[in-house]
Amino acid sequence: MSSRSSTRFHRPAIAVSVADPGAMVHAHSAVEALGGRPRHVSPVQLLQVADGPEFAGLIYDLAPWNKSVVPLLGMLRQKHPDLPILLYAPSRPEVSQALLQLRHSDVTGLHVEYQDRAGRSLMALRDHVRWLLAAVHAAKVTHLLQLLLPNMPGRAKGYVQRILDRIADSSASRQLSVSSVLAGSNLPLRTLQYSLGAAGLPPPKILLDWVTLLFATLSADVSRRTTMEVARDFGFDTQRINRLRRRLLHNAVGRISPAQEFDMTFLAFAEACSVSQRTASTLLKWTG
Repeated sequence: MSSRSSTRFHRPAIAVSVADPGAMVHAHSAVEALGGRPRHVSPVQLLQVADGPEFAGLIYDLAPWNKSVVPLLGMLRQKHPDLPILLYAPSRPEVSQALLQLRHSDVTGLHVEYQDRAGRSLMALRDHVRWLLAAVHAAKVTHLLQLLLPNMPGRAKGYVQRILDRIADSSASRQLSVSSVLAGSNLPLRTLQYSLGAAGLPPPKILLDWVTLLFATLSADVSRRTTMEVARDFGFDTQRINRLRRRLLHNAVGRISPAQEFDMTFLAFAEACSVSQRTASTLLKWTG
């Protein structure tokens, strides 16, 4: 296990392109409250967002509120298919028209929240920013699991991705179960069980528990907070998360610092998947 005392991951940089001063303050506050690092960018600088991987997510008010918005977002989505984008829309006729055009375009994966022109609270914005940062953290978990388990079967990959999608979905209940994750997937439970077993991976319920704990501990590491604080922020049952920590980490949580908890979770998961500790430790060094 790593002996580090600092965090492994950088706080994710979130590009904030919002013209209204009050709305910009709200956006920055919501990102900071949930462990992100807001960076103000102008509409012109959004082209730089498209050309580089500097930002992990985007909050955008659709300025300059004309017909150039749809192709700009199309370019962003084409170059960064998985970039979480939150449209923080002001009450303007041009914005309503742009949103209508986006609904009929092939630009997907956009979340929309409206600026505080009709009594909407900062809490409503935080719900959407919570989704944005959850999507960022879920992408990190996906990347690490791809490195750790490069030969994971397609059905297993799909199941893990569905777990993370459900976690990131701000409207989904965090009381996840195997049946709720598989709902609508056309993947029979028996088929999944066989696929996981043949690959030497934990069964569906145990894998769900591991992915949930990996997400929670990685999110805590990234945001410089405790796992329990992150669990509350993302709507998890904190008692369930605490039970997972104690069961999967064999009651070792109380003997390590919060900054080491993701390392311990990752290494323990690797062991559960019959991956050598040397391989898993090397991957952790690469991500440090």
